[in-house]
Amino acid sequence: MGVCHSRSTPTHPHPKDDDLFLITDTLGNISGCVQDGVSDSLGLFCRDTRYLSRLELQVEGRSPILLSSDARRGFALSVLCTNPRLDDRIKAETIGIERDIVLNGALFEELTITNYSTAPIDFELSLSFNADFIDLFEVRGQERGRRGQLLYLVPPNANPEHLGEPKGDCDTITLAYQGLDESLMESQIQFYHQLPNFLKGTPQFGNWS
Repeated sequence: MGVCHSRSTPTHPHPKDDDLFLITDTLGNISGCVQDGVSDSLGLFCRDTRYLSRLELQVEGRSPILLSSDARRGFALSVLCTNPRLDDRIKAETIGIERDIVLNGALFEELTITNYSTAPIDFELSLSFNADFIDLFEVRGQERGRRGQLLYLVPPNANPEHLGEPKGDCDTITLAYQGLDESLMESQIQFYHQLPNFLKGTPQFGNWS
């Protein structure tokens, strides 16, 4: 989980579908920040438990520039953003990024990337994930004396000591939590259409370029 200096501005209204609701910033990001020892209130929640505490899109390790953000449909969030200036390689507002996030029994996200330059460009697009499985009381600052164990399912045929190596056949990440009562909760992140070039770290970091 990262550390930030200021809290993100949540979207309003929050996308919702039955027991599932999503609180992101206006970029559609869940930054996973902590301030003064208290977790940020952003996340994907189901039945008052946070199943995603981080879902952060970055371009070359930096936040995109917001152009527009619309959550008025109630169950979805549409975001249009672009890149900041990337050194001397890529001018600002060269890359168009459309994020369509929909809640329908689960969270679905579609990314559309557009190159507005007249020449091919090479850049890194990343998504960072984490799940802390804390409840709303903990999100609001209440402390628990004991917690269960966070778990991570290593992808098939992957060496957990070399998660930065390319794994083109990995289409699913599973983050889980085993409670003190032995109950198990899981968040599964699946990739369609285009798999990341590599996954690394725990929590996960997916890279496309």
